[in-house]
Amino acid sequence: MPSGLRFLDATSDIVASGGAVSLLLDDWADRATFLDELRWHLSSRGLTFQALHDHDPMSTSPIDCLIEGLGLSAVKSRYDAAGDAMLRLVGHEDLPDVTAVIAADAGGLGAPAWVEFAHAWAKSSKSMSDGGGTPPALCVVLTPAAAKEHDLPTDAQLAAHWMMGVPDALEMRLLCRLADDDEVVGIRRWREHIIPALCGSDLGLLPQLWNVVLEGHSALLDALNAYASFRGWTSEQLREAGVDTQMRIKSAGHAIESAEMAPPPRLRQAWSTGALMSTPEQGTEVNSAALPLLDAEDVLLQRLWRGQVGLVMPGIDGLRMAMCSQLTRRFGPRWATEFGLPPIEDEAQAVKKSPLACQWGHLLYLLRNHRRLHDFSEWIPLVVQARKVRNHLAHGAPITFYEYGGLRKAAEACGFGQWL
Repeated sequence: MPSGLRFLDATSDIVASGGAVSLLLDDWADRATFLDELRWHLSSRGLTFQALHDHDPMSTSPIDCLIEGLGLSAVKSRYDAAGDAMLRLVGHEDLPDVTAVIAADAGGLGAPAWVEFAHAWAKSSKSMSDGGGTPPALCVVLTPAAAKEHDLPTDAQLAAHWMMGVPDALEMRLLCRLADDDEVVGIRRWREHIIPALCGSDLGLLPQLWNVVLEGHSALLDALNAYASFRGWTSEQLREAGVDTQMRIKSAGHAIESAEMAPPPRLRQAWSTGALMSTPEQGTEVNSAALPLLDAEDVLLQRLWRGQVGLVMPGIDGLRMAMCSQLTRRFGPRWATEFGLPPIEDEAQAVKKSPLACQWGHLLYLLRNHRRLHDFSEWIPLVVQARKVRNHLAHGAPITFYEYGGLRKAAEACGFGQWL
């Protein structure tokens, strides 16, 4: 995915500069696979790389884990992460350019030990850099949960890199298209527009909503509540973490600008639980599954609406223009004006200039009231449905898949199915 490649490139840039990096990957990301990709990126820059796993019960400290894992046989003593011992390790000639450590969730030394070790490594790297040397890099790969208990400060030799905006909304839409083998075109189109609008960058939510988006609103709420329960979220926890504040900031237009920015310290606990998600298209948002817990159904409805607008509104307008074009070919350009003008002045002026500007209300009036258009009276049910759906979406109200499916069937019956 392009967003994943961008994240890899950015990680490579940070790691290649030396010092210590705390790398926080989303829960769904396979850390070993990511490091394999990182190895390839760094090798293309001529940098040596070695990855270790923090699950060796014989290691009593991070420094021991590195000595044993890297096979530094020339190092005989057991170091503490303090004093000149750390500086001597960072300057060891057998170290690769980049050493990556996957901090174990359980059974290893744990994230706190590695975060502290990264600070000590950064301090020694600064001393080495100040002396004219080129320090090697340490990359500690952590889960988002590490952000709950650590501030992860940064400086010239200490970085924290957050996996945000992967995948983005466009890639989520492509994933839906690749995964969907349903024979019904309308179902495929609906999924690839609605699911990205609801899931954002949360891949775990995608399978939970796969069929639910075809059902009613109550089924959607049930699925979101079940997913929130699976993630262990409660209303009290989310509010304590400031998730509701972020929701208000977003609605006021003050969201984090870029999906690649690190979340501010006050929101890192929320991000670590998955309650915040981020895409370049929408910035940082509250996970859709957290919205019912925060009594924010209006925000949820707005996300449904924005997914539907991109699918339905262009199709409805194309359908309207196709109908107007067919009438123009049959009756000439005056069909939209010779039987009367729309009551709204702007619409009247527009339809005088072009019959293709005839809107749904005037079109429905002409089909119902003028015998010359009687041959096209079969269009009336389609026009009624299209006008209703268009007006709902134009006023910010989402529709259901049942309404979209009914509109598609009516369009197909009149020979206009390709527009929806």
